[in-house]
Amino acid sequence: MNVASATGLAGAAVYTAQEERGLTSRFLGPSGIFVEVGAYDPVFQSQTLHLELTGWRGLLIEPVPEFADNLRRARQAQVVQCACVAPEAATAGRVALLERRGSSTIIFNPRKVRPEDMVIEVPAATLDTVLEGAGVSIIDFLSVDVEGAEPDVLKGVTLSRFQPKLVVVDDRERFGETCAVLRSGNYHLVRRTGHNAWFVPQDTARHLSLRARAQLMWTYGPGRLLRRRMRIGNARMA
Repeated sequence: MNVASATGLAGAAVYTAQEERGLTSRFLGPSGIFVEVGAYDPVFQSQTLHLELTGWRGLLIEPVPEFADNLRRARQAQVVQCACVAPEAATAGRVALLERRGSSTIIFNPRKVRPEDMVIEVPAATLDTVLEGAGVSIIDFLSVDVEGAEPDVLKGVTLSRFQPKLVVVDDRERFGETCAVLRSGNYHLVRRTGHNAWFVPQDTARHLSLRARAQLMWTYGPGRLLRRRMRIGNARMA
């Protein structure tokens, strides 16, 4: 077996969302510890349910009280109701959250709040603080999907301390900032599944094939620009 196969990075670098669960299971192995930030629903679009069903243990973090309660009722993993924020935003201990169309986002600009929107105040802390409080000392799989606040979450976790084997983040907003934060912690982009980008420690990433590197350069270079133009065009036609 070659090194790329042994590290789970053999083959292509870009896959569909439907292929993601099988890929994560093969990459991570049969057991471990997961942390899902922005868990939202116990089943729908869950990044960790398939792992929990095979014996993994973990932590689900969700800021909206109603969603957190649903997770507690349906999942075995520990649940923390909290918004994970950057260190500078954690000092207040709470943050305003905008709920709109089934999703929730931290309010960075109050002027964008509409009269019909629901705004709630929720506990806020860095991911480091949440992990310490939950008794998590090491992570195998970290998933972050928080409607554009991914860089803020990642600024609040010490990657060298928790040493996740795999970090998966939604790549649709502020992706340049996300990459910069993860690179500063020696994590590098190796794969895309659907709208999720995979990052692994530098020692693992160096085994990525030339084919995979070329795919990623296209996907997050010209390909990303093309997808953005298509979204703008579709929005104008709607």
